[in-house]
Amino acid sequence: MAQTITIPTADGHQANAYLAAAATDSRAGVVVIHEIAGLTAHFGALCERFAENGYSAIAPDLFSRDPGIVEPVGAGDFGAALARFYALGSERWLGDLAAAREALVARCGVDPDRVAVLGFCLGGYLSLLAATDPSGGWAAAAPFYGPPAGYGNFGAPAEPNPLARARNLSCPARLFYGKHDEHIPAEDALAFAADAQAAGGHVEVVLEDAGHAFFNDTRDSYDEVAAEHAWTALLEFLGNTLEEAR
Repeated sequence: MAQTITIPTADGHQANAYLAAAATDSRAGVVVIHEIAGLTAHFGALCERFAENGYSAIAPDLFSRDPGIVEPVGAGDFGAALARFYALGSERWLGDLAAAREALVARCGVDPDRVAVLGFCLGGYLSLLAATDPSGGWAAAAPFYGPPAGYGNFGAPAEPNPLARARNLSCPARLFYGKHDEHIPAEDALAFAADAQAAGGHVEVVLEDAGHAFFNDTRDSYDEVAAEHAWTALLEFLGNTLEEAR
């Protein structure tokens, strides 16, 4: 069962998080990043699922400083939600992810060199940013349908833009996108992969026969076949990369 905890961040804030310790003595872990709708119970359940498969997992609430970010989402005003989120600044976003990793190390005995970062939609975007941060220190990244080119087309600032930083990819990555995603073009994921590979990066793109947000089983967009295929491919990727990181 995932527990709700608070974790200290570099700027002195206390952020909420779901935490689930691995059911085995594995020292590998994952940091899970939520969607624009916030840290819902779905992500606590996902942490439990990872723990059952041998990975301690933590999902930090990146909206802890401004819980009101989710309010415009309910009204379909994603631009307003993104504006409030961007006001927090990318240093805080990435700092909170690092704090979550530190919490995994402190609370679950995870090896800091064997932690992957992954996320969904907004969380996918943030995991791309983390993976292209030269000082990030992540062992692997698995973004799900996050916009590689950023949220400029959604009214948010054009930067930071992961696609422009693809050549800085600092860890193996497997990207998961829907072929029929009307919001996030799969072509952007392929362009990210091509740029990263040209610079020597290890990256793959998994294209599912589905639309946006196919993995979240609490949403109407859920696609069971695509989600199960992606889950199998994700576990394979984590097994390979986090074992090699030892």
